[in-house]
Amino acid sequence: MTLSSEKAITQSKGTLPSFYNLDAFNVAVKASDFDIFEEVDILVSHMRDPDPKVSLPALKHFRSIMKDVAQSNGLISNVHRSLSIDDEKGKIIEQKITTTQSLLSNLEEDNRKENQRTDTEEGKRNKEFLPPSS
Repeated sequence: MTLSSEKAITQSKGTLPSFYNLDAFNVAVKASDFDIFEEVDILVSHMRDPDPKVSLPALKHFRSIMKDVAQSNGLISNVHRSLSIDDEKGKIIEQKITTTQSLLSNLEEDNRKENQRTDTEEGKRNKEFLPPSS
């Protein structure tokens, strides 16, 4: 299938719907010869600009792209932590649940450190790391 026939197929659905059609978007990017290497090259040139009004927003955008790529590849995920404080009878006095984003490679280290913690004066502290949400 040629590029012109691919354009005809995507345009047959109408111009406005083509903005929300993944196939049309892929054809348009392919037709422009734009790729990830060009995007990174442009972004790096902006980050190296001597004007801080150009370089600082470019650095921020670069970080957001890195975060998106890491999340898309499962390197960053939401981590749910549950912390409870028990009294002498085993009754829960206080319970806290937090959700944070974390690098999954850091999760194993966090678990190791938490397992080494000693009991507090208030009671035994139980901390459980739940699996990342999808």
